[in-house]
Amino acid sequence: MILSGHDRYWKERDRNYACVEYAAMGAAWLKAEGIYPVHIVAMHNHDQSWGHTTCEVPNLGTYDFHSNIFFPNYYWHKRPVNDNDLSKITKAVDWTDYQNLARIKTYYKYDRNNIGYINIWTYTLVRSIEGIDIKNKTCRKSITTYDGPIYSKDSWKK
Repeated sequence: MILSGHDRYWKERDRNYACVEYAAMGAAWLKAEGIYPVHIVAMHNHDQSWGHTTCEVPNLGTYDFHSNIFFPNYYWHKRPVNDNDLSKITKAVDWTDYQNLARIKTYYKYDRNNIGYINIWTYTLVRSIEGIDIKNKTCRKSITTYDGPIYSKDSWKK
């Protein structure tokens, strides 16, 4: 599913964010569209010289907002991509034509034996404040939700 809207947060000149920052923004964009839960997934090799962060949505697929790639029905932390997965990719968002397909070889065609760290989390604390009245220091509604971390694994081999 390609996301629409939110283009005010995505400017070509601002492409200097790291993958983890794009994953955080992407998780917020997905939640704003009613797509939830969103799992932010980070993987690194044993010496942490290689690593990347994406978003995974259960029953939907993997979003790489840093590269603007959506992999339907593929979950990055479970296995490397195959040709069938690559035949189905689309852009993650429709408000830019930017895509970095070169990252597929770097981050998605990995050797499972080189993976040393997998961390998966969701929003752990979300606060929504609505109807803010700065002058009177009040708000109409303040909601805080907590869903906690869901998974962390130090090594695929354990």
